[in-house]
Amino acid sequence: MMSAVQSCVDSAIAKTVFLPLGTTSQELALVLLQAWELGLKGCSVYCDGSASA
Repeated sequence: MMSAVQSCVDSAIAKTVFLPLGTTSQELALVLLQAWELGLKGCSVYCDGSASA
């Protein structure tokens, strides 16, 4: 969705990808590679349980 409208926006579109606890580094790499292949200007990632309360 972001890649479809990004060309019409002057600045970046903020979006965070929420990944479950136990996501492997290979799965994370796939998410970031897909974002790059789609030409996204930015991609934030949050892995569940990675921040302490």
